[in-house]
Amino acid sequence: MAVKRMFSLSVVDSDAFLDMPLSSQVLYFHLSMRADDDGFVNSPKKIQRLIGATDGDAEMLITRKFIIPFQTGVIVITHWRLNNYLRNDRHHPTVYQTEKSMLSTDENGVYFLDANKVGIPNGNQLATEYRLDKDSKDKNSNSSFKKDSNNNLTIDISYIPSTDEQANINKFVEIFNSISNMPPCEELDPVTKTNITDIINIYDPFEITTAFKHLAELVIPVSLEWFADMGNFRKVFEGNV
Repeated sequence: MAVKRMFSLSVVDSDAFLDMPLSSQVLYFHLSMRADDDGFVNSPKKIQRLIGATDGDAEMLITRKFIIPFQTGVIVITHWRLNNYLRNDRHHPTVYQTEKSMLSTDENGVYFLDANKVGIPNGNQLATEYRLDKDSKDKNSNSSFKKDSNNNLTIDISYIPSTDEQANINKFVEIFNSISNMPPCEELDPVTKTNITDIINIYDPFEITTAFKHLAELVIPVSLEWFADMGNFRKVFEGNV
């Protein structure tokens, strides 16, 4: 692995990068310096602790799409190929081939998770088996409500995503309204909508379902705006409220 790393001004001089807190920017540089020749880092949490960065800094990098996390704990620098170039005779392929196989690159060499390669969580991860297809919105439109053996209406709070972004947001709101003791949210403000989108992009369906389960156990009433805040969502997800 090379010991020298480069950074493209098209990345680190962008408003998206410079608008982040300095602690998030520093974390990005430290992660990049420790990445392998394909941009993968296997110890982002250790690096985060080493420099005194917070989970919020890592979440900021994920939200702004400067890094891509995997369930294995490995992350990859999204703009790695814009930042760095290694000759073939000096390049050492990453050992994280499973994670790399989930990625594709755009015309600029920027990594992105390829939905056709990532695969879909199965019944071991969610209470209900599901698949992503063009009919998901119709199939799941009433999936929060089911009947038990006594024909009583029960609530299924499994988060089952669709291929449509607005449908995913609607599902998030539907489940929140089903389990919250607050008045139902009928109209989203732009900030809350953006926050929900960020949560859906960062957390997988199983993790979102876990957060909803913890929310259902809360005694104190919380609003959707509060729950959709990334810091508060993490607290609920981790059971720290």
